This record gives sequence, structure tokens and C-alpha cells, in this order.
Amino acid sequence: MRFCFFSIAILVTFSNAIAAGGCLSKKELLNVARMGATMGVGGALNRCGHCLADRYQPTVQAYEASGMLAEFRRSESELPRDPAKADYADDLVRMSARAYANDMTADCAACEKLAGTIASLSAEEGRASFYKQRADALTKMPAFRRCPEGQ
Repeated sequence: MRFCFFSIAILVTFSNAIAAGGCLSKKELLNVARMGATMGVGGALNRCGHCLADRYQPTVQAYEASGMLAEFRRSESELPRDPAKADYADDLVRMSARAYANDMTADCAACEKLAGTIASLSAEEGRASFYKQRADALTKMPAFRRCPEGQ
């Protein structure tokens, strides 16, 4: 009898952890989008060197000076401490970064578009708009789930 209650308690706790871990609040969504965007731009930029040629180094410098890396670290520090939720957020960051990097390196025209995007990220408004676009894209991913209000 005691084993049965213990088993049920573990099962309920595990189910709650999975339910809580598999969704994001609005604030968490923006942090995940910011991190995925930063990683995606960095990954795409690494792949675009051959297409950007002489523009590559100035584009890298613009990316580094944009403030995105500092915002990435701030967002990373605000990720949930709950292991299940943190793992879910980390998976979404990586999926969105890969998707963006793949889209922006499809060909040299995409790399040129990436360079233009990076140029617009030096202004805070440009980054905010870019992060909002990436958050909107994230909500369309099959793995994304928004938490109910208050969670």
C-alpha cells in the first residue's frame, strides 16, 4: 500500500514537471528568441565567409559590436532554473538557431541579406524588431508550446 502511494506521488510529480517544462511564458519566449537569433546569426555568419568575401570581416565586427552577445548572456541568465523547463528552452534555442542559420545560408543572396540584417542590428530598435520577428517564427515551430497565463 505504501509503495502504491509513493509510486503515485512520483508519477504525479513527474507529470507536473513535464507539463511545466514543456511550455514558455511570454518573457521566456522573448529570451529564447533572443538567444536563438544570436546563435543563428553567428552560425550563419560563419558559413557566409566565402560569399561575403571582403565584406565578411566588417560584418563580423558589426555583429560583435551590435550588443547581441551581451543580450544573449542576459537572456541566458534569465532562463528558468527548473531543469525540465531549462532543457525545453535550450532545445528551442538550438532548433531556432539552426533553422535561421540554414535559411540565411541557402545561397550567396541569402548571405547578402544576412549582412544587411546585421547592419540593422546596431540600433536597439532594430534588434528589438528582429527579436520580435524571431519570437513570432518560434511560435510557429511544431515544438513550441505557450504556458497558460500565470505559469
